[in-house]
Amino acid sequence: MTNDHRFWISKYLLGLTMNKNWTLGSIFEALKIQPPINLPHIPISKIEIRPKECTPGSLFIPDNFHLRSSGYLNEEDAIKTAIAHGASAAITSLDHLPFKTAIPVLKFRHPTSIIAALAKKARSEYKGKTIAITGSVGKTSTKDVIATTLENRGNIYKTIDSGNAIAGVCQTIINTPNNANFCVVEVGVSRPGHMAHAAYAKPDIGIITNIGLSHLMNYKNKNELFKEKISIFDHLSGMQVGIIHESILEEKIGATYLAQKTLSRLIKVGNSSASDVYCSNYNFFGTRTEGVISVFQKKFPFLLQLPSPHFIPCALFAVACSVALDLDVEGCLGALGSIQLTSHRFERSKITLPDGHMELIDDSCNAAPASMKALLEVLSQRKAKRKVLVWGDMLELGEHSNIYHNEIAMLANLADLDLLITVGTQTKSASMSVLTAAVINYDNWEEASLNSIDQFRCGDLIAVKASAAIKLTNVVDKIKTLGVCTPAERWSIENDDL
Repeated sequence: MTNDHRFWISKYLLGLTMNKNWTLGSIFEALKIQPPINLPHIPISKIEIRPKECTPGSLFIPDNFHLRSSGYLNEEDAIKTAIAHGASAAITSLDHLPFKTAIPVLKFRHPTSIIAALAKKARSEYKGKTIAITGSVGKTSTKDVIATTLENRGNIYKTIDSGNAIAGVCQTIINTPNNANFCVVEVGVSRPGHMAHAAYAKPDIGIITNIGLSHLMNYKNKNELFKEKISIFDHLSGMQVGIIHESILEEKIGATYLAQKTLSRLIKVGNSSASDVYCSNYNFFGTRTEGVISVFQKKFPFLLQLPSPHFIPCALFAVACSVALDLDVEGCLGALGSIQLTSHRFERSKITLPDGHMELIDDSCNAAPASMKALLEVLSQRKAKRKVLVWGDMLELGEHSNIYHNEIAMLANLADLDLLITVGTQTKSASMSVLTAAVINYDNWEEASLNSIDQFRCGDLIAVKASAAIKLTNVVDKIKTLGVCTPAERWSIENDDL
């Protein structure tokens, strides 16, 4: 079908009748829209907002936020990419496509409204348990840990990567199979009102990992940010269970806003006995953490096979979630030895060179003061011939962003770094406070990718971290070309003769 067969849809109705055995025709039927006579019978297996993840059976629906953050200059390029990767159909808001297509390209005035409408109906038909996770940092890792611990208890569907804006939330709900026992969905907020996206998930269990400084630039003050995050509990349904980190109650405003919510149960996790689920006794061994978790005053040993103790809260949320679902704690803890995290989240690689190895810690898709401190803590405990940090700007921290960057720079002095490579203006300015390591500054990822590659050598422990928009994943990809790159798994640079 060429673009001559496309048409306008100016509005839609929400009385959908959709099931999971979709075709293009059933989607139109669900939207109460008369399809064109020549609309082909095409099975649709999933809704996709990421052009490169399209496969045969995908209906590609463009979302402006995702396209911008992924570097697409326009909707045309995104549709071309989706088609090239096998999409069976696509939606566009454009009046005209300057190329012909072999698949149906359907014109809707507001594509995101279509995906939202489909999500509402999909959620109304889903009978499993939905778990929604929000917070300033740790959403994606918490999602991954919870999903892993629930895998042996039923069928799981979870947010792909960290797609936690409105289109990502809706895509997750739509693509969740009707026979899935659990859906684990991330909900992100970057400005006032965004938590309304949780209404598409209508979670049984709402989790707030923490409330920190991320996205503070778009809020008037910390009170407004707290109010936004805690409002996830306004969108609960079914079980109506809330799970929070104890740090939220350390702020008076946190306790005030929580008291206004109607919950059937509130479970607190943390590192003190004031919480229902806590861990105050652990040892970190470079690539794993061992310790004891207290669950409503009963103690359980655990092994967390992840390369930082800052993943312990993720494990605590998973245990609390199992308790809320009335599942056995032992089964949950047993799964912690085989967690698979989303890529670019503390992802460790072994790079084999002719004369030895380098270790790469790829944490390049997120950076906030709390997560930067966690990385520096890990680096301070690791041993290597050289420790190298590639640090890109932390974005959306508001008017005090320079202060937060300077605080991290001061902590870098305690991490025993040998080389600091900064990418961006804020990290460059802050690096003047780093006195214990050599410093190299680059303005952007292109410069860093081109010029920093000669700085790395055998025996290095290299960590890369920045906000996603700094695009240091490109630098990571360049580093991986230095040798034969494989997942580190249980290997670490300490295994080499230092």
